Amino acid sequence: MGDGGTRAYLEQVFGEDLDGQPLLSNNSKWIQFLLVKNQSWFFENVVMIGDALHTAHFSIGSGTKLALEDSIALFECLERTGTVGAALTEFESTRKPVIEDYQAAAYESMRWFENARQYLGLSPLELAYALMMRSGRVSYDDLKRRDPEFIARYETECNSYTGTADAPSA
Repeated sequence: MGDGGTRAYLEQVFGEDLDGQPLLSNNSKWIQFLLVKNQSWFFENVVMIGDALHTAHFSIGSGTKLALEDSIALFECLERTGTVGAALTEFESTRKPVIEDYQAAAYESMRWFENARQYLGLSPLELAYALMMRSGRVSYDDLKRRDPEFIARYETECNSYTGTADAPSA
């Protein structure tokens, strides 16, 4: 669907909420996301951080956060160690597992959006549930703890809760 068709469709879907107002377009284009990973995070006294070092799909909205966390971690490593070389080695060894976890979650989120067509038949509540669970970083129990009213409504309206601790499928 093009931009105009997408807006028209969403205006119909959310017509009651929009109260007759049109949706505005920011002329978004779905792009093919470039995943950046680096085997080495530094060379001699030069280090990379943020998107130069690693990317996480924009659907989880963590790029700036990860870059700032890289900067803070690098600063702390420089303060804690006696040499630049030791600081850069510690920076890579402490941040790499964190980034790998984010990239794995971002990959799942990207796959969810790339296959969004399969969710078109879901009710709004089922879609909201599937969207919140897409990256695998939020469990059913997490969601129940964070928003028990939402889960109660989901269980009642969607009739898919099995009574186990496993997340219902949406």
